[in-house]
Amino acid sequence: MKYILLVCEGLADEPAEELQGRTPLEVAKTPFMDHLAKKGEMGSALFTPHRLPPASDVACMSLLGFDPEEFYTGIAPLEAAAMGVSQKDNEIVFRCDLVTVLDDVLFDTSASGISPTESQILIKELNAKLKNPKVKIYPGEGYKNILVISDPEMAEKLDELECTPPQNLIAQKFVKHLPKGEGAPLITDLMDQSKVILEDHEINRVRIDLNENPANIIWPWGQGKKPKLPSFKQRYGIEGSIITESDYAKGLGMALGLHVATSIENALKEHDFLFIYTESGPDIYRTNDLKAKIKLLEDFDSQVVGNVVKRMEHFDAVRVLVSSDHAVSLAKRGAFHGHVPFILQGTGIPAGEMGPFNEKMAAQSKLVFNEGHKLMEFFLKRVAG
Repeated sequence: MKYILLVCEGLADEPAEELQGRTPLEVAKTPFMDHLAKKGEMGSALFTPHRLPPASDVACMSLLGFDPEEFYTGIAPLEAAAMGVSQKDNEIVFRCDLVTVLDDVLFDTSASGISPTESQILIKELNAKLKNPKVKIYPGEGYKNILVISDPEMAEKLDELECTPPQNLIAQKFVKHLPKGEGAPLITDLMDQSKVILEDHEINRVRIDLNENPANIIWPWGQGKKPKLPSFKQRYGIEGSIITESDYAKGLGMALGLHVATSIENALKEHDFLFIYTESGPDIYRTNDLKAKIKLLEDFDSQVVGNVVKRMEHFDAVRVLVSSDHAVSLAKRGAFHGHVPFILQGTGIPAGEMGPFNEKMAAQSKLVFNEGHKLMEFFLKRVAG
């Protein structure tokens, strides 16, 4: 049996006034997902436990069948793994974003999409001038970087810090949202140092001359210890692959022993399980762009789901699970805790004859998983009848 998990970040949404009370998924043309919904089962699941943030990395862990309340340590360790940054058990890693602050306001979370080349130069300067030998920043892609702190005595305090993701603070006074907790002074001192180092750097002077936002401070968040997870094969007895452009999803897949693949054909030829994860990108939510959200859903349906549906007939036994990761509100520009819709279809899956695929239709189904991490075992072992 081949098992294929297809996930689109933020697929589920709230009804919008501009869409006459419908959600983007209701409006989008999604013939392949509608086809699967009519031939299989539809249901809803909560992939982000209320004790944890309603974030995509948390949801991905649930979707892959691992309870995030037991295993989740933070987004930074996952992205560090994807970048090839090794982490020791007594080290804490943070996402270290290069952002723009103006007049004590967090103005831009990506410094006008700063390029990897510019970012690498700035990170090199920070590593040379930050006055803490236990700290190192690893350059990533543009504004997204990784901060590693090797201080065993501070590890627990840093792990427990309350750090706000910068995307939650756009246009807000950032001072009252600085890290909070016993180890906070270490992080805020690094931030203060970074501001002094970056403010007058030649790259930022040129960016200002070009009317681009300067990367004038680091913003650490999403910290955590090295995750300790059993492999997907240990848990479910099958080898798997992952296809994604997302660092956190790729890092999670690697931590679970999934093989990073670039094509559906090769992935399914070599292994029995495949996870394909599609990111939505921050601009859709930052700009409240309904048209872009609808296009994202239609592209996911045609390019990802449609691609898989066309290949299902080549396998004697195959199952597909299509789902959102977490619930979002485009109007409110953020994620929230809530059940999201999913579809099960394929060998041994009874036809529920529901459709089309959307949040309202899925909410009518009796197939509900309040603990979303239990859906994976159901998907793998579902017996008709």
